Formats: sequence, C-alpha cells, structure tokens
Amino acid sequence: MNRIYSLLLLILTAMTVSAQKVEFYFEDGTETPLPSHAKVKQQIEMLLTEINTAALENRDLRLDRITIMDEASKSGLTRRWKSAHFNVDDEIITTPLLKCATGFQLRGIWISMIKNSGDGSYNEEPNRQLTIDISPSGQIVGVMPALDNMVYMKLLQNDGKVVRDIAQRREILKFVEQFRSYYNTKDTANLRRIFSDDAIIITGTLVLEKGAKNDLKQNGKRKVKYKVSDREKYLNDLQGVFDRNPYIDVQFSDISVKAHSARKGYYGVTLKQDWRTTRYCDIGWVFLLWDFRNPEHPQIHVRTWQPEEAIDSKDDIFTENDFEIPADR
Repeated sequence: MNRIYSLLLLILTAMTVSAQKVEFYFEDGTETPLPSHAKVKQQIEMLLTEINTAALENRDLRLDRITIMDEASKSGLTRRWKSAHFNVDDEIITTPLLKCATGFQLRGIWISMIKNSGDGSYNEEPNRQLTIDISPSGQIVGVMPALDNMVYMKLLQNDGKVVRDIAQRREILKFVEQFRSYYNTKDTANLRRIFSDDAIIITGTLVLEKGAKNDLKQNGKRKVKYKVSDREKYLNDLQGVFDRNPYIDVQFSDISVKAHSARKGYYGVTLKQDWRTTRYCDIGWVFLLWDFRNPEHPQIHVRTWQPEEAIDSKDDIFTENDFEIPADR
C-alpha cells in the first residue's frame, strides 16, 4: 500500500510541475526578426516557466540558466519578486515582437499577482501584463509588470499630434514603465541614473488656510506650497521612504506625451500617479521633462508633483513650456 501511495504521489507531483511549463511563440508577421530567434524563444520559455515554478514553490527566482538576460534586468526582477510574486496565466503564449526605437518589446503576457506573497505586505490581486524588453542583439534587458493595457493602447493609438513615430512612442512608454518599476522595486540606483546630475524635483503641498470653514481654497484657488530639491536630496529622502515601507505600489494613468516645440529630442510626459505604501497613500499629477537625445540613456531634467486637490483643470499642471532648457544642452 505504501509503495502504491508513493507512486501516486510521484505521478501527481510530476503532473503539477509539468503543468507549470510555458510554451512561447512569436506571432507570425513579427516586425523585425532577431538574429538568435530560436534561442530567445527557448530562453523566454525557461524564464516564464521559472516564474510559475517559483510562485508554486513560494521561493526566490533562480535565473542563472537565463543566460541571455543581463544582470541589471535580473536584479530588477528579483527586487520586484521580493515585493510580490506572480504567475503566468497561460500555458501557451503567442505574441508579436514589437519594434521600439532602440530594440524590441514583448507584451500580451498576462500575469496574476499573488496575494500576501513576497514580503507579505502586498494585498491586491490585479491581473496585469508582463513586458519583456529585448535588445537588437537578442539580450533580455528588462522584465516588469506593464502599464494598464487600456492606458498603453490609448497612448499608442492617439491622433498623432503628440509623437507621430509609433516606434518612438513605444520607446518612450517603455521608459515610463521602467521609471514606474524603479519605485515599486525601490531601485534608487536606476533612479539616480535616469535623473540628470542637475535634475530639479518640485513637490507641491496643500496649505490649510485658517478660516471659518478651514477651507483649502484662497480667493477661489487652493493654496499650494512648493519645495524644490536637487537629485541627491530627493533620492536620500526617497530612500528613507523605501526603508520605512515594506510595500510600495505606484500606478500611472492618464498619461500624455508631447514633443517639445523648440528643442528636438525633449519630451514632456504628464501622468496621474497613484502612490500606495504600507503607511501612506496619495494621488497627484506628475510632470517629467525628459531628454531622449541619447535614446539608450534618456534622462529626466525636471520632475514635478502636484496634489490632485490642487488641480482644477489640466491647465494647472506644469508643462514643458514652464521650464527653460539651457542653450548648451
């Protein structure tokens, strides 16, 4: 009897493990083929299968066999995993290889976040897409949960007044997704890299005016006090927030991207930010003045945040026209 029981247990275990294997296929009509198409396909299957297996066993990711994945993307995915685990929804995935300005991206890989996984502080169960960024040489250079698909498609399918080149739009959105992931994974090293050395960070705070009703409005307008920080002060303060909060989840919505009217390669990115941590949450509007003249290493020169309550219309949000770009840039 014990021998039969052991055999059944072995069979069930094998079935459970095999059920986690993911088959991946590039959709026919891929925009640009990779030089090592078959190897990339095999490695993506191994990566997605490892995600499912690690989620099932509630353990750390083992990425040593994913040889085409660079160390930075391994480190970023590992940090994300410590915050919250997730599993890949489908056993068979077919998706196109999308052309970006400096490489390729895979989307359409649906995942489910696992409640109370990772450090135990994540308490939501959203379904999201996973993005995989691939260099022209076939190296995996980024793996992260994506922006909301409706937000992404709305930006990609706009009327063309903002950024006409679809590959450039994908490239900018790729970096917006990476920027968001740096907060979720508490990645101050990459935040320091993406902010320029002389970056200006402006943060608005509502000022409560004493009055009969303690109204937040003054002469019909809400009064906001702005604090200006340099990169190092901002990142030092942010590191303190990261240290005090086991769980951080930052979401972006209502994103718009506008090319600077006078300076080629500069873009204004406006987005609504929903910031949630273990101890605190808020909603506000973020503006980023982003320099894409070096597409491999774009840099943010200005970041502003304004509380949602201070914005009566989108005309109240900072734009690229509110900041002067030095002539030597």
